[in-house]
Amino acid sequence: MDCNVYVHLLRASTTQWRKQGKKGVWIKLPIQLANLVEPTVKEGFRYHHAESDYLMLVQGIPETPDTLPANASHTVGIGAFVVNDTGEVIFPLYTKT
Repeated sequence: MDCNVYVHLLRASTTQWRKQGKKGVWIKLPIQLANLVEPTVKEGFRYHHAESDYLMLVQGIPETPDTLPANASHTVGIGAFVVNDTGEVIFPLYTKT
C-alpha cells in the first residue's frame, strides 16, 4: 500500500472513530506492510507487541486517558510428578497458563 494513501485513510478513520466515541484503536500490521509502521507512529500510535509475522500498534483517543492494557510479557508454568507408595512415577503433570 502506498504510504500517502494509507495516511489519508488512517486520518479519515481516526476522525470517524472519534465521532463514534471509540476510546482506543488497535492496528495489526502484517510484516508485509512494515513500510507503514513509521507513518502509523507519526500519527500518534505506539507499539503494543510484536509476533514473528505482525506488529500491533495502539492509540488511545486523545480526549480520554489511555486505558489500553499492556501486552502479556510472561507465562506461568507448574510441573509435578505423582509418585506411588513404592516410589514409582505414576505420571508427569505440566500445565502452562
